[in-house]
Amino acid sequence: ENFCVCSTFISERVEVERDKMSPSKKKKGGEWKGKLYFNPDAKVGKDEGINLSHDELQSKLASLVDIGENINEVWLYTTPLSGWQLTHALLYHAYIVLETNDYFWSLEKNADELVLQRSKVGNNVKEYLHGKKRPVLLLSSKPSQHKHQWSDLRLKNLFDHLFKKRELSKTYNWLNDNCQDFANRIYDYISNNKRDPNQGYFGPSRRVKCV
Repeated sequence: ENFCVCSTFISERVEVERDKMSPSKKKKGGEWKGKLYFNPDAKVGKDEGINLSHDELQSKLASLVDIGENINEVWLYTTPLSGWQLTHALLYHAYIVLETNDYFWSLEKNADELVLQRSKVGNNVKEYLHGKKRPVLLLSSKPSQHKHQWSDLRLKNLFDHLFKKRELSKTYNWLNDNCQDFANRIYDYISNNKRDPNQGYFGPSRRVKCV
């Protein structure tokens, strides 16, 4: 069973550490904005982005990025809730990293919103969130790669999927819809589906998973 990043089972020390690292400083579910925060040029020490609503996933976002870009690879990464953890065990944050032809992207669910980051530099989205270094395990120097797969989809397919599944309407919930749940279902969608240019249908891919 997955545990929410901000679970009430987390010790007070973890709560305090996470509060220091979280830009929003919101430690519990129920404060969901229903927005996607998009930073088109993620940089270390800098965070400049815009908030997009559900409807803007298909309208405004399409004018900000090249939705025809191919998603070449997808990874699922995990980080601890604070830097003093030795293992991920039950308490960890999960998020997606994508590589397209021109950019690297990260996509994740936090307590108040979805966050989409883009950068020419992979580490700017893989190792940083809102311009700040992501926490890592005590004996590690970088986030942990949990899964990896090649992809046949385009960015448009992903954004359409977020729209059709109404991901921005799914309030963050500790036990039923947390960062781990979101990251896993997005990873599964990208890795298990392929484009059919003739029918516009996205069915299961026969490609062998590379985990």
